Amino acid sequence: MASAVQQGDVEGDQVGLFHQLLQRSVGHTQGLLPLRSQTEGVEVNHLGAQRLNQSGHPAADVSAAHDAHGLVVQGQGGKRAPVPIAPLDVAPVAQDLAVQGDHHAQGQLGHRIGIDTRGVEDGNPPAAGGLDVDRIIMMASAYLGPSIHFVPGSTVLILDEIQECPQARTALKFFSIDGRYDVIGTGSLLGVAGYGDEPASIPVGYETVIDMHPLDFEEFLWAMGYERLADEIRSAFESMDPLAPSLHDKALGLYRQYLVVGGMPEAVQTYIDDQSIIDVAEKHRIILDGYSADTNKYADERLSAKTRACFDSIPQQLAKENRKFQYKVVRAGGNASLFGDALDWLVLSGTVARCSLVGQIESPLEAFVNPSAFKIYQADTGLLVSKAGAQRADILAGIGGTFMGALTENYVAQQLSAMGYPLHYWARDNRAEIDF
Repeated sequence: MASAVQQGDVEGDQVGLFHQLLQRSVGHTQGLLPLRSQTEGVEVNHLGAQRLNQSGHPAADVSAAHDAHGLVVQGQGGKRAPVPIAPLDVAPVAQDLAVQGDHHAQGQLGHRIGIDTRGVEDGNPPAAGGLDVDRIIMMASAYLGPSIHFVPGSTVLILDEIQECPQARTALKFFSIDGRYDVIGTGSLLGVAGYGDEPASIPVGYETVIDMHPLDFEEFLWAMGYERLADEIRSAFESMDPLAPSLHDKALGLYRQYLVVGGMPEAVQTYIDDQSIIDVAEKHRIILDGYSADTNKYADERLSAKTRACFDSIPQQLAKENRKFQYKVVRAGGNASLFGDALDWLVLSGTVARCSLVGQIESPLEAFVNPSAFKIYQADTGLLVSKAGAQRADILAGIGGTFMGALTENYVAQQLSAMGYPLHYWARDNRAEIDF
């Protein structure tokens, strides 16, 4: 059976929260981080847990957002253009964090209704037998119970884990044409898992697909309550003026904390709640264990073993003076024919980021890519620190040796990826190199 995630009036207290969050955010974590939006009802995560404070409102206060606007397509005259949103995440909670913030509902939508398609029997949506919107709504209402009401022009329907229900993606086209309801489809590891059995019809032109990423440093500052410091850093960058020494020292300390904590929302929330690096490390361990579970679930046994071997080699790859990815570091005698498909799996899943060598610094860079030479970065610095077993106290103190240089490179790659920039580097005869 499908389960309703939430229905309630939205009075979000962060202007633009949904627009800001949905373009960016997270990767593979366990659980859901409620946001600073005042909502009625219950936040339900992938594990079925509920987190409420005494007033019945979300208990957490992570506001990891990004300054992206116009993400939800607007039509002429301020009317909503009925284009469904389909976030693609590194793994589950990316979309939960963004979607549950749901500023898309603020001022336009009265409430939201969520269906976890993993609970739908036989992979068929409540509207099995037809994709007419009226029929879908009728069947969904009967499926979810009498307390759930679909209000035209005021309801946003959230289809969670859409890859588990092939017809759900096809239905996006019908909702778009109908225009009475906004629809958000969320999915896990769609880059490698796809949508299960391919839908009968791909809704080309009727959906907006969004990639999700870990929080960047600016979002980390917002989550930590340093919005004004983030504004000062941006202002100094734009004017090319130095920060005041006191602000610079504060920002540098927070940057080092970010290197250790990373941008995974559950890790950030844990750090905000109790300031415990030990607890953050435990969250990282759970996330990394989840990655291993994902490879077992979505890749066959042969590919799964090679994928884990490639992933486990990343700290050693980055610790080398020449950080070009070498298959022989994965395993003696390793080569592209043996491990290439496993590495592609990691890239497509969003677990790692590939930085390609270009032979010439000339536009367009993609025309000069050398496909046989590249670097691989971890999607999140905090996970890299935990994976490598690095001394967190040294990093927080700015002492890291060779690994500190590798971690700094990974930080830059993470920030560029979060902004949607493809990663490239240039090198010449091992004598000169531009990292990005």
